[in-house]
Amino acid sequence: MISQFAEFRRHWALVLLAALGVGLSISVFGVFGWGLFMLPVSTAFGWSLASVSLGVTILTLTIAATAPLVGVVVGRFGPYRTILVSMPLVAVSMAGFALVDGSPPHFYLMCFLIGFFGLGASPVLWTQLINQTFTAGRGLALGVASCGTAAFLLLVKPGAQAAIQQWGWRAGFQFVAVAPMVTLYPFALILLRPRRTAAIPAAAGDQPHVPAETPGYSALEAVRRWPFIALLAACILASSLGGLLPHLENILRTNGIAPAAIGGFASLVGAGLLMGRLIAGALADRLWAPGVFAALLICGAAGCVGLDLTANPAATTASILALGLLAGGEFALLAFIAAGYFGMRRYGVIFGLLWGVLISAGGVWSFVIGALVDRTGSYAGALQLCAASLCLGAVILFTLGRAPGWRAATA
Repeated sequence: MISQFAEFRRHWALVLLAALGVGLSISVFGVFGWGLFMLPVSTAFGWSLASVSLGVTILTLTIAATAPLVGVVVGRFGPYRTILVSMPLVAVSMAGFALVDGSPPHFYLMCFLIGFFGLGASPVLWTQLINQTFTAGRGLALGVASCGTAAFLLLVKPGAQAAIQQWGWRAGFQFVAVAPMVTLYPFALILLRPRRTAAIPAAAGDQPHVPAETPGYSALEAVRRWPFIALLAACILASSLGGLLPHLENILRTNGIAPAAIGGFASLVGAGLLMGRLIAGALADRLWAPGVFAALLICGAAGCVGLDLTANPAATTASILALGLLAGGEFALLAFIAAGYFGMRRYGVIFGLLWGVLISAGGVWSFVIGALVDRTGSYAGALQLCAASLCLGAVILFTLGRAPGWRAATA
């Protein structure tokens, strides 16, 4: 079997591409970037936080509905042609927010369009490339690739925030639209163009489908098994973090954090996320992955409790880092667990279903949290609810047994 080092030496460019792809995907924007626009849009149009949160709910539900189709689309057209068409359409739709004039249907339509067109460059595509390419170092490769989200938090998000402060929230949307087109898009077209795909396994190139003999369950077989049901339930509960993060800036504001310091505290999510993805990926190759996932959920619950109990700067820093650890590790671990428990035969559909539920439930959580805050005037109840949800998700993960051993069969 090829060594972990040899895999990385041969496919480092694919890992870097996947990192950019994950970090600049629409789903990452929905979870980690939407919070920048909630207060400016609410103020500009006189909308409630729940009304603005409904936009990200529509976005994430659209992504979730299309996620299982990613494997089908990529299998039919290949990643090159899929990305070639999808990314420009996303950019145009994102920039179209600048034309919104206060009409809720117009605003919600743009949320739907960026979610729909984002199908062609979603994290499902990037994790499928990694899982088909790596065996010995699959967990670490997924962890490194998923670190691209930290690039959004540390680079794109501050740039969008600066654009909002300088020119308004419309300019912020335009910045987010342009960033992937000048970084990810040319890199993807160069690396994935058809004449280069000979060096990339079947699912990564312009191949028609994953071969039927590839080890794994069919989608129908997978959804009937307890590991899938348990993961589905855990995803719904874990997604409370995804619903909470768009409110992070407002939580800090209500906790009395100075406006000038909020951006610095919020960016700590990026540092925690980077650590979480690397740690989770490395541990997944060595330990029982569901146990690692459960430990991160408990860590995230502690972060929620910390934000609820105190506004002390040191405690706030630790709490945000804890949330970042979970936000970083959950994506890589879910992709790793899906490949390990269900195989690669229908990975795109199966992982698309799980990931779609994770992000769509996060959108619902975001709306519920916004409505709860509008009603109570405080984030205390929402933080306590999220902490309990994360702990229950950890308990469910401990009910998973051992994986069938598809990796050994593939190797």
